[in-house]
Formats: sequence, C-alpha cells, structure tokens
Amino acid sequence: IITAIDSVAYGRNEDVNIDITLLNSGTSQDVAAEIWIEDIDGYAVKLLDTIRLSLSYGIKKDYSLVWNTGLNYAGSYRVHSILKNNSGILAENVVPFTLRPDISVALTAATDKTDYEQNENVDISISVKNSGGNYVIPGLSAKVKIVDVNGSEYFTDTKFIINFLPGVTTSMSSFWNTGANAPGAYTVVVEIYIYGQLISSKTT
Repeated sequence: IITAIDSVAYGRNEDVNIDITLLNSGTSQDVAAEIWIEDIDGYAVKLLDTIRLSLSYGIKKDYSLVWNTGLNYAGSYRVHSILKNNSGILAENVVPFTLRPDISVALTAATDKTDYEQNENVDISISVKNSGGNYVIPGLSAKVKIVDVNGSEYFTDTKFIINFLPGVTTSMSSFWNTGANAPGAYTVVVEIYIYGQLISSKTT
C-alpha cells in the first residue's frame, strides 16, 4: 500500500487530497484497506474509508480520497493507511501533515462619549473576538493608549487574555481621568499583540 498527499500543510476548511495505491506481488487474496486521519500521537480523528476488494497477483489499484480539514484544531496530523486480510495487517504506512493556525482577531473600541471636562473619567470599552476557526490563542495582549495630536502618550494600559478559544468574544474596560490636561483633541489607540506581533489596531 502506498499513500501520498498533495501538500505538507493545510489551512482550515481546506481539502487534503489523498492518493492510495494497492499493489499485489503475491498470491491473490481478499483484503481491506483502512484509511485513517489521526493526530500525531495516533489518536483517531476520522476513518476516511475502508476499501474492500479481491486483489489478484500483479494487480495495481489506485484510489483518490478527500478529507476536508474543517475546523479541526491546528497542529500535527497524519494519514494512516492499513492493509489487512483475515490473518492481520499486511502493510501500513503513515504520511504526516500540518494544519496551520487560523489567527484572526476582530477588535472594536469605543468611549462612553466624545467630549469631557477636566478631572472626568474616560470609560474605554474594548471587545475582542477570536475569529479564527481552529486555534486556541495561548496569550493575547491588548495595549490601550491615549495620545494627543502630536502622538504624545498620556495614558497606557495593557490587558491580557489567556487560552482564547475560537469564536469567543471578551469585553474589557480601561479608565483614564482627564485630570488637568490641556483642552484639545485626544485619540484612543488599541493594539492587539500575539507573540509580540501586532495583529490588529483600532482608534477612536
């Protein structure tokens, strides 16, 4: 039994195209070929197909199968092909592949109003959604800052989200007191970082 796939890495909702070749260089026999999708440790994800046939001497049979990655979590997987007869396993092979993490974050930010007096609290509301379909983000930081028209910072705050599940939305708040700062235009800037890399930003 020979197994081949069309790539070594796939994204979410992407087809893994699998080619299976069965060859018989011995006596004719009835066989079954099980094609499994497994995680890298060998735990079953899906039995993709069981091919049953009588394989004569010198016969070569080719099969094409497709497995869609769907929303299975990112990580290492493998195609495990097993050729059996009534006596047990005749041959098997394993072809590894990777599901790439779908890292996508939706961010909104808003203040409770647009005009403030001195010594008044600015309430900053932040909403962050893990829009990726297959990846638990281990750690995410949201950096909040307030700047004036020259880019000078008057306030900074950092929020953290740990083990951020796909599809989950988290809301956070930051507060800044205007104090005795000079009247003028100020901007709230929210930046989302994962592994130290800027993923998304919003200004309000």
